[in-house]
Order: sequence, then C-alpha cells, then structure tokens
Amino acid sequence: MPMTRVFRIIPFAALAALVLATGCTSVTEVFPGERADHVWAAMVAVAETPEYETDDPTERWTVRENEVWVDEENARIEIYRTLDRVLHQPRTRPVRQQRTWRLQVWFDSTEPPVATVVSRGAAVPMHAAGEADRYFADVWNVLEGSPPATRDMPPAMPDVPIIEPTPPEVDDPTRPIIDIDDLEPR
Repeated sequence: MPMTRVFRIIPFAALAALVLATGCTSVTEVFPGERADHVWAAMVAVAETPEYETDDPTERWTVRENEVWVDEENARIEIYRTLDRVLHQPRTRPVRQQRTWRLQVWFDSTEPPVATVVSRGAAVPMHAAGEADRYFADVWNVLEGSPPATRDMPPAMPDVPIIEPTPPEVDDPTRPIIDIDDLEPR
C-alpha cells in the first residue's frame, strides 16, 4: 500500500473514532409521586432560567446565551446554551473554558412522569451526563423535593451473615506482624 494512502486513512479513522466517542448521551429521570403538570412546568422553568451558582468554585459557570424553544404539543424542550468561566486552580495559570450545550428534553406524562435529556452536540459523554443530572437536580429543587434515594444506590443485597476476619496467629506478641526491614531491597 503506498504511503500516501495510509496517511489519508489515518485522519479518517481518527475522525470516525472521535465522532463515535462523542455521540449522543441521554439521561432519564422518573418523578414518582409528582403531578405531570407540575413536573412539566418545573422543566420549562429550569430550561428558561438556568442556575450555575454553587459553593464549589470549580463548578461555577456564567451563562452567555440561553435559547429555549418549548413545544407544548409534543412535550419537548430544545435548549441551546453557551457557558463560560475562568477556572482558577492552585499553582496554575487561570484557564478560560467554554461549553456549548444542545439539549433536547422529552417528557412523558405517564404515571409516574418520566423525562429524558438528550445531548445532541459533540461533548464528552460524562460532561453531558453531568449536565443532564444538574438539570434534573434543578427540576427537583423547583418541585421542592428530592430525587428518590435509590437513584444512585446499588440494588439491595440479600441478608448474608457477616463473617469477621480472624487475626493471624502470632507466636511472639512483641514481634511485629510485618518486619519493615524485610521490605527493603537488598
């Protein structure tokens, strides 16, 4: 294979890998015990008035642009948002960071109500999932509730007896269990 052909394939493969790594991310939230009309109103309010103030200075952003389109008939919200910040870390120079979000929010007024945030822009999937989690946390705050405690909890384990480990037997109680001198290279 000629060398020029290899160089043409590599950028294409790198671009394809980048597109696959930054694909759409979706996060779904269930709102048990909440009325569908209240959840929808809270979702619209959070989309239109985003709040990025927090006690953690590494998580503070300034909203530069926030365009929201609400489709009541199809229970869908489109959000285009640009964020900006200057991140100050210890012993480093300040770094300007910008993020752009293209979010689509779908709402299903079933019992219980369910909403899904889909990140349609090119973003790191963990950042997009974090933005969706932040959005849902704000929705819960507007509803004056808190998300179900089981949301991030692993499934319950069956009752299994706990077996306490037994300490190793030591012939000489004054001798340490591990001799630090034995750990030194010789």
